[in-house]
Amino acid sequence: MKHTILTLAFLLVLIPSVRSQALTLQTCIDSAMVNYPLSRQQDVYAMKTETELLTIRNSNLPQIDLTGRATYQNEVIELPLTIPGMDIPEISKDQYKIQLEINQALYKGGLTKAQKSLANIDNQINNKQTEVELNKVKAEVVRIYYGILLDDELEKVSRTYHNTLQSKLGEMETMIENGVILPSSADVIRAEMLSIEQKITGFQIRKQYLLKRLSLYTGIKTGGNTTFELPQQTIDPSASQQRPEYELMSLNIQKLEAMKSLTKAQSRPKAFAFSTLGYGRPGFNYLSNDFTTYAIVGAGLSWSLWNWNKYSNQRKILDFSGQAIKISQQSFETSLNEKLLELKAEIETQKSMLKKAEEIAELRKRVSETSARQMKNGTITSSRYIDELQKYKKALLDIEIYKIRLSIAETNYLWALGKL
Repeated sequence: MKHTILTLAFLLVLIPSVRSQALTLQTCIDSAMVNYPLSRQQDVYAMKTETELLTIRNSNLPQIDLTGRATYQNEVIELPLTIPGMDIPEISKDQYKIQLEINQALYKGGLTKAQKSLANIDNQINNKQTEVELNKVKAEVVRIYYGILLDDELEKVSRTYHNTLQSKLGEMETMIENGVILPSSADVIRAEMLSIEQKITGFQIRKQYLLKRLSLYTGIKTGGNTTFELPQQTIDPSASQQRPEYELMSLNIQKLEAMKSLTKAQSRPKAFAFSTLGYGRPGFNYLSNDFTTYAIVGAGLSWSLWNWNKYSNQRKILDFSGQAIKISQQSFETSLNEKLLELKAEIETQKSMLKKAEEIAELRKRVSETSARQMKNGTITSSRYIDELQKYKKALLDIEIYKIRLSIAETNYLWALGKL
């Protein structure tokens, strides 16, 4: 609880400043892990477990019950004789009792220890289940973050393309005034510029939607000056996985072992002490018809000697459940290893594609510069120039997209390992 409060305090200081500085993926993930409502569930589980343990401890204290009863019966004890000169009391058919019963466990066969162990493991399972759900939140934050990055790059490249066309349009208007080219040549560029402006508007609308979603997850309010850094991940091929799902299955196996211990404890003998303090009619002297106090103290033993293999069958059921969980673990490991192989291949693919995209962009740049000179000299049309310029700008865009895709593949690899 204290850790959560300190983290929230830190974020309250941090969040207002993000409007004018760069945001990182890790900052967004860390903020989501604190801001998302599910993160507070672990505090609730901690209080729940604390209450359960207190209840278990209290079960070893004397248990005190107050009971009372009033009855009427059609027949009572009678002595079948008459003694001259002696008045034999007649027992009333209406009877009353109020009594205080005290029970103290002396030996419970390890039941308390087994119950505490089970409560603690349940708490760990609940917390780990929360981690599994929060891990899904991380994945969603990653998708939103990279969606914003992609829209940023698309808008950036589109604006650069638009500015280039704007510059060329100025040159063409001068040429039109001098009668070098026809006015329709400039209309081709104007139409292309309008198409780019349309796309930029679409990128901006989608980015605003993603920013609102990011704010819902993280609590971070972004401004117009907020920038998003492209994550530079470090991949360790030899790193072992730390997925919460796998840890959750391991905890479930531990829970089954704790339940087996609980079953064994339940099958052992139990010893207890008891006392009863009461007031009523009759007391322990059933031949007295007077209201009186009475008391009894003693010790007892309980042990189920034969229960038709109830506990033995319960342990067998738990063993079968454990086998099923282990099979699920193996299936999870196989699927995860397959996914990691796929992501490794994706990382290598994006590295190769990025390298080729950089080479293509350099070639497209030369062709675009040549076509610009040719259009200026009137040897090619503006449509031909725009076509070559589009290819160059697309090549630049491909570079940025492959960088983002490479970063996405690396981030997904770390997420799959449970290291994000």
